[in-house]
Amino acid sequence: MKKFKIVALLLTLCLGLVMLIGCGGSGDQPCTEHVDSDTNGECDNCGESVCVEHTDVNKDDICDVCRKEIEKVNITFEITLKDEKGEAVPNIEITLNQYGEVKGTYTTDATGKIIGEVSEAGKYTVIFTELPLNWYSSNNYSEITINQTSNTFDFVAVDNTPNGSTEKPFPSENAETGEAAKVVFPAGQTYNFITKGASRYIVINNANAKLIYKDKEYLPDENGVVRVLFDATEATSVTMFQVVNTANEENEIGLSFEVIKGTSQNPYDAVAGEEYTVSVAPEQNVHYSFVSDKDGVLMVKSPSAKNDITLYNTTSYVVANATNGNGVSYIPVRVGDVVSITVGVISNSEEESEEEAVATEIKFELTVFAGTEAEPIAIYENSIIRVGKGVTYYFSLEEGALVTITSDVAISVNNGDASMTTTGVEGTFTVSNSTDENAEISITINE
Repeated sequence: MKKFKIVALLLTLCLGLVMLIGCGGSGDQPCTEHVDSDTNGECDNCGESVCVEHTDVNKDDICDVCRKEIEKVNITFEITLKDEKGEAVPNIEITLNQYGEVKGTYTTDATGKIIGEVSEAGKYTVIFTELPLNWYSSNNYSEITINQTSNTFDFVAVDNTPNGSTEKPFPSENAETGEAAKVVFPAGQTYNFITKGASRYIVINNANAKLIYKDKEYLPDENGVVRVLFDATEATSVTMFQVVNTANEENEIGLSFEVIKGTSQNPYDAVAGEEYTVSVAPEQNVHYSFVSDKDGVLMVKSPSAKNDITLYNTTSYVVANATNGNGVSYIPVRVGDVVSITVGVISNSEEESEEEAVATEIKFELTVFAGTEAEPIAIYENSIIRVGKGVTYYFSLEEGALVTITSDVAISVNNGDASMTTTGVEGTFTVSNSTDENAEISITINE
């Protein structure tokens, strides 16, 4: 037994000696494989400077830790492009970009793949330089990381070509030319269409066509014409509808549109000196267009209690304050300026009966004042008027009336000292703006 213990002790000492020599602990033999678990750049066993994985932040091809030259190894990568059905998308040019620099340009093969190489691991941007017409990809300009363990990538491109389905309806009009759609229908075929815009009529001159709008079917009249009003309220409203070929054979069906008079696309013409009466429903606007025949100030005046009228000079891009029940609004004009007049109503649904909420008659009249001594601007109730820089206007009041004039810049009233507030003005008076800024003046009639 004593001999056995001595032999065991000798075996243990020999094994320890072998392990020490194997690690290079004696300095005679190096490590067969360095280990740096604490990543301090030194082997945990022998202390030699090592790198389990080189780092090269300054891109000088020398490891920042162990200072050894880094051997360049190209990394192969693979990108596959498929459509939403999972089918390959061939002949698509793909560019690989890094920090604004093109690293390679490739073209997908018949299987939708490209295979390339990069000289270093890192982040790259994938760019589909030219997809087919009506195609798009949410993956375009995606950032990917390529390295030895991450080198295969899958992307999806979507064919959004209109086909008359619910998901891909035909556009009712060509976006560039405005030409209405004309489509050849197979026998008995139903196609979906989409249009954008405010209220207007759609017209189909085809005896073998049927239109479905808001789940209601519309058939041709005795003249073979389908005519339906799309009741969209905004110019940005999107309307979906279906057209059906009721013939037992192929049929070419064309669409056309009629813009409703009084809409922003087809406004009524308005002239100065004539009173207009228009019926306006809640949340509806009726549009007019006015062309000025002289320089001065255009005034809209309405006796209707619920008037809400806005003036917009489409030539100078000036917008006047809405009347909002006040009854008057003013806007500067020059010869040839086109002014858009939008007529609406002030509504208070809580106080209105159902009958009153249907429509309200709004009356209004337009007048252009030269703003000169011979043709001063008439002031009614409380008014806000824009006086351009370097401009002088003459104003007139009803006999006995007094006003207070305030401005956002210093103006001169009746050639007095420049001020931002003037009170007790009466009769015919002048307002001069000698500043380099446009002035918004408020004229309040004192009780």
